[in-house]
Amino acid sequence: MENRQTGRRSLRRAVRIALALAVAGLCLWQAMRQMNDVTPAALMQAMGAIPLTGWLGAVLATVASYAAIAHYDVIAHRHLRTGLAASAAARAGAAAVAVSQLLGLGLATGAVARWRLVPALGLRGATALTALVSMSFMTALGALIVLFNPLHDHLVSALGLALMVLLAAALLRRPVLKLGSRRIALPSLPAAAAFFTLTLADTALAAAALACLLPDVALSALLPVYLLALGAGLLGGTPGGIGPFELTLALLLPQVPADSLAAALLGYRIVYHALPAALAAQAFLSPSTVPLLPPQDDLPPAQGLRAEHIAALQNGAEGLAAGPSRGAVLSGPQSLTLFLGPADGPLPPLLRALKARARASNRVACAYKLTPRDAALARRAGWRTLPIARDAVIDPRRFDLHAPSARQLRRMLRKAARSGLRTETITLPDWPAMARVNAAWAQAHGGENGLTMGRFERGYLSGQKLYGAWRGSQLIAFLSVMPHPQEPTVDLMRCLPGHPPGTMQALVLAALRDAARNGACLNLAAVPAPWLLRLSRRHQGLARFKAGFDPCWRPLFIAAPSWPALALAGWDLWRGIHHPPDLTVAHHDHEDFVFEPAHQPCQTGARTQTHQAG
Repeated sequence: MENRQTGRRSLRRAVRIALALAVAGLCLWQAMRQMNDVTPAALMQAMGAIPLTGWLGAVLATVASYAAIAHYDVIAHRHLRTGLAASAAARAGAAAVAVSQLLGLGLATGAVARWRLVPALGLRGATALTALVSMSFMTALGALIVLFNPLHDHLVSALGLALMVLLAAALLRRPVLKLGSRRIALPSLPAAAAFFTLTLADTALAAAALACLLPDVALSALLPVYLLALGAGLLGGTPGGIGPFELTLALLLPQVPADSLAAALLGYRIVYHALPAALAAQAFLSPSTVPLLPPQDDLPPAQGLRAEHIAALQNGAEGLAAGPSRGAVLSGPQSLTLFLGPADGPLPPLLRALKARARASNRVACAYKLTPRDAALARRAGWRTLPIARDAVIDPRRFDLHAPSARQLRRMLRKAARSGLRTETITLPDWPAMARVNAAWAQAHGGENGLTMGRFERGYLSGQKLYGAWRGSQLIAFLSVMPHPQEPTVDLMRCLPGHPPGTMQALVLAALRDAARNGACLNLAAVPAPWLLRLSRRHQGLARFKAGFDPCWRPLFIAAPSWPALALAGWDLWRGIHHPPDLTVAHHDHEDFVFEPAHQPCQTGARTQTHQAG
């Protein structure tokens, strides 16, 4: 049975090769007819008429074009996170393209060539890399053909531009392609932009190489024709596009003398295809022995952690180390984000390391929820900053439930008391009951947020302080608090629809009393910055809820190396928060995950008296 399947595959491969050769022969025959059957003598005379400067220009343009081609693989290796050095990736990429262009059957020959040049990839990895490069190139080439259409139709060019915008929007909206049970990460927007730029540079320089060999044909006039001819050659599946490529040029360049066009095409095949393939053969004699080095995940930072790092670790945060500095980073499809600034050490070394790691994965660098001091350091490093949120922190020393500013809070607490609500610390969690409350809340609110916020998971919540609200024997709400010696932070707030007014206020007050007994402040977590609240009503209710406790508002900033990078990272964070990735197990049991604060953001001088509601 296996031999029969192997035979069928061999037959199909032979048929494809035969068809490609037939197409090449037919197109070449038609191209020669179009060029009035140029004789060998006329062809040699026309080649001799090409000036030396034309040959030198073609060689230089070819070298520059292959430099762009080499970087296709650099971007692809970064996307696949192989960890291969850029120089080794570029060398293998240029050689693989040179060989596959000469032999044809690009996907098969390209994969085998890359496998030979970088054995550590394996055939499967080399095939995935080749497929990514090929699909990205074909997509970018299609866009260029429409943009620079030979008809110079502005409507067609506008359509091409619109399609590119739609493609970019699709990459932002759906960064992961689902094929059955498989999930394929699509290139990030920076990677897609790099592929497009490299394709434009590669094809423009290749067209320039041909233009150097043609008499009196401007590059601006040749480029649209060259792009279409290249597309025809690729669709034909012939080695180097031979046949369809020549036929398309012959049809679309009738003003060029037949012998000059034939000579230029032959010279182009020698300079752009034969010479690079010959040089690539040398690379095959000495394949890369550089091992693949996937980026190492540093241990979670051990000192200076804020309580919110627990939520980030639940959502897959990794460590970032740079000299004396350490921090936690969140990975998104478009961005790599330093969360909450440095956990240890100064910020500037982390910013440099963050940019390097982001670039190594085709993403933009971002820092999220920086303090004003760290935001100033980021601006000094040339980054752009924007106020993005405000932490609401209650200091028990100044909190007064009987103050005039707490009038609304007292009213809500009285309503909760009149409803027969009972609040207390949860010491033995009823996980099924809590899961039901969480599910009802999630259904009413369109699901749980994530990334920088915690999600319901038994192991994750086991390390937090839990507070519950009951009416009779029924659990109707619960609140979790992420532990921290100086500033525990409210995490999950979940309640059943129709819960009595004041329920969540009563739970927060219970958590505040515990924080006061421990000499700590209570962080109610962040709300969007005022300018964001004015743009959307979605979080205005939450902001009013937290404002009812008269907290101290601490501004937080987002930062990125440029405004476009900041906008892209902001979108990526918004999408990650509202459409979080699959839940991972929290690192709350990691031996290095301990609290040894380097600073004390809110240290109370004495334990305060607790207050009774009503």
